[in-house]
Amino acid sequence: MVFIPSRKAPPTITQDFPWFYEQVKAQVKAQVKAQIQAQIQTQNKTQTVYAAPRWLSLALPLPLLDPLEAIAALGGFEQQHFYWEQPSTGLAVAAAAPCASVQFHGPDRFRRSQAFLNNCIAATLIAPPLSSAPEFADLPFSGPHFYCSFTFFDTATPAGRFPPATLFLPSWQVARSRDRQGQLRCSFVAQIPLQVGTVDRDDCQQVWQHYQTLKQELPTRKSARKSAQKSAQKSAQKSAQPGPEMRSPSPESLALATLGPEAESTFQQSVATLLETIAQGTLHKAVLAQTLRVTLDHPISAFLALDALRQRHPECHIFSVGNGIQDQTCPIFLGASPERLLRVNNRQLQTEAIAGSIPRGPTPAEDQALAYQLLNSPKEQHEHRLVSQFIVETLRQAGLNPAFANQPQILKLAGIQHLRTPIHCDLPAHLHPLELLAQLHPTPAMAGVPQPLACEQIRRLEDFERSLYASPIGWIDHQGNCDFCVGIRSALIEGNRAQLFAGAGIVSGSQPQQELAEVALKLRTLLAVLTGQSGTSP
Repeated sequence: MVFIPSRKAPPTITQDFPWFYEQVKAQVKAQVKAQIQAQIQTQNKTQTVYAAPRWLSLALPLPLLDPLEAIAALGGFEQQHFYWEQPSTGLAVAAAAPCASVQFHGPDRFRRSQAFLNNCIAATLIAPPLSSAPEFADLPFSGPHFYCSFTFFDTATPAGRFPPATLFLPSWQVARSRDRQGQLRCSFVAQIPLQVGTVDRDDCQQVWQHYQTLKQELPTRKSARKSAQKSAQKSAQKSAQPGPEMRSPSPESLALATLGPEAESTFQQSVATLLETIAQGTLHKAVLAQTLRVTLDHPISAFLALDALRQRHPECHIFSVGNGIQDQTCPIFLGASPERLLRVNNRQLQTEAIAGSIPRGPTPAEDQALAYQLLNSPKEQHEHRLVSQFIVETLRQAGLNPAFANQPQILKLAGIQHLRTPIHCDLPAHLHPLELLAQLHPTPAMAGVPQPLACEQIRRLEDFERSLYASPIGWIDHQGNCDFCVGIRSALIEGNRAQLFAGAGIVSGSQPQQELAEVALKLRTLLAVLTGQSGTSP
């Protein structure tokens, strides 16, 4: 990758497309020439062969806007896409329209993913700012970013709707983040295809049109939220006339009607089976998940679901991954995960152990009493230690020196609270984040201890494909910065159908009825969002 400082300082982008096109052509010409010269100078030493660059990564400033509105305006939900938001910090990024995409299967999927990243980065030129104006400096999410999803197991069936590993470099992305002064800023980043070291006018025209749509038209457009709500209302009205009336029932009644006594009994019996294995001493913990299948009387809007999730769960990672590859429908996996698996920022690594839970109380006093009970529960403390010890030992085996508190803290979420231990350390330059991701996934919080036996029990007792549930979802950039959460509190939606996922950690002392209640609570919370009744959920 070649970085060339701009010799000229063009004015802020207020000109028309011809000016933009000439600027891009000049950048490509200068950078391709510099790259060829650099490779010629090192060719005798490394015996490398010159490879023409394939993309120019270009960042442009945007007025402050909502990336969720942006992805809806550019039709991103109907294609392969990625959405990521941390509402409490203001960070949000929307990406779609892959210019490079890959899928991997098998146990070496993380290694092959790393090779794909390296190849794409080597084939990408990064354009310097097109202007010396202040709004062009230090734009958020500049340079190539790759958006990733990995299923729970390294093999998958068509029922899972997502391959074991998917990575893509988007043609465009819109990001909002805080700068060094703490001010929110927005950027539009495009990967413009290069052909034999030149840029095509039509490709530049498409980038310019997307940019102008976001910069000029989006602020005056009708909110995608209002459009989606109106569309859902029309669909519901149409389905209700004439014939049998169809209404979206309450989350509680819908959960009962869909899950049913048989599913509840099967889940509790599976918990009992795991407890018997744990009592034998071969298994210490296993995470048992349950799904809830829902059919509504109108298409489920990914936009409305994400909008509701970020309002209800501002402290979580809000995410959406669209496949858009298999057929005409676009399976979308979305959710609000409280758990970060791995974050790297300027070689500073952050992760966390989240395990052990209890409901929130209806009053502040009762809520505090429940938190005290959670902190002093031997069963919940044991479950939490299994997770924190695994993460710490995994990092140490990788040659790292993790720092963490001796006692967990309380993480309070909507409807539930958890034990949480933040863990951090320095990450040396030779260690790639995807190498660590491969070692960390799945943690005992998602699978169990020991991992092989726990995964064997999961395959035996769960009658559904986990797919992206409890799996790494996130992004990584050309400098090794990344952020991955685990895909919990999540749902797979297609049209008017949804499959909701939730799980519970089973350890010695677990009670089948209590574990069922925990799973039901998580399912109801997500179901309330999908049915537009988030205010009724605990």
